[in-house]
Amino acid sequence: MSVRAGIAYAVWPLGEGPGLLWQVIDRAEELGIDSLWFIDRLVGQAPIPEPVVMMAAVAARTRRIKFGPSVLALGLRHPVLLARELATLDVVSGGRLLPAVGLGRDDQYEAVAMGVDPREKARRTDEGIEIMRLLWTQERVTYYGRHYRLEGVSIWPRPVQQPSPPVWIGGASDAALRRVARLGDGWLASRISPGEVAEALPRLWRYLDEAERDFERDHVGVIVPVYLHPDRDEALAVAARRLTVTRPDLTLEEYTAFGPPEDCLRLLRRYVEAGATKFVLLLVCPPEEALGQLDLAAQEVIAPLEGR
Repeated sequence: MSVRAGIAYAVWPLGEGPGLLWQVIDRAEELGIDSLWFIDRLVGQAPIPEPVVMMAAVAARTRRIKFGPSVLALGLRHPVLLARELATLDVVSGGRLLPAVGLGRDDQYEAVAMGVDPREKARRTDEGIEIMRLLWTQERVTYYGRHYRLEGVSIWPRPVQQPSPPVWIGGASDAALRRVARLGDGWLASRISPGEVAEALPRLWRYLDEAERDFERDHVGVIVPVYLHPDRDEALAVAARRLTVTRPDLTLEEYTAFGPPEDCLRLLRRYVEAGATKFVLLLVCPPEEALGQLDLAAQEVIAPLEGR
């Protein structure tokens, strides 16, 4: 099974204009990074750019690197519009789109701001995945769901990737695992320990069997917050202030890599032993350190992890 690692930023460097942002994207392409990923926040004051727009920028700016959201709150977006946007991105990038979706944040204010009852997000997400896949693979789609109704709907262009781009689904609850088994092509979890990955995978394989579905068994990914620094205590102090979402029932050491590169590599190899082979390294660093952290991660963590 091939191990691959992409890069995301907790805060992309856009504060002083797009110059540093373009440098980061160009450098990631130059370094041979597998993929770039973009956090989804529909409302709020955090300086997080909109992921579909950012993926379009990457598609136009690069020629090789893949890209995806980590992850899109599908229940808060209309699936027909999103299916069109993502299909177009896949076409203009030559098939480099990695769509990953989930329920999004547990934030009722965000859902209400988008005109959605927070209690309906799960069902809307399920229907959204079904609709997007149908629109990507069929000439005309008629669909009657609880939240969406389509009569003879088509979109064009359809994606380059056939039969459709692989839809990875986020979440670590039992309900999320069942959603992955019913509707997904891969699992992308966050804020999860290696031990929890090892415990969850037998259940995921069982749910796939029950759903009479399957996907590549190396389509198991983890988003890992990372801040590389020779002094582990200082790294924890800096990164902990910038990590906005944590798990009170786990210590940061159990699912983050804050400290020397060798510590990060050791944690990632524990995930590999647990069954994960795809990673999004969420660089939790001040924007001015974006390029330095990218270089360090590529050379000291990703290259040895991927066996390069």
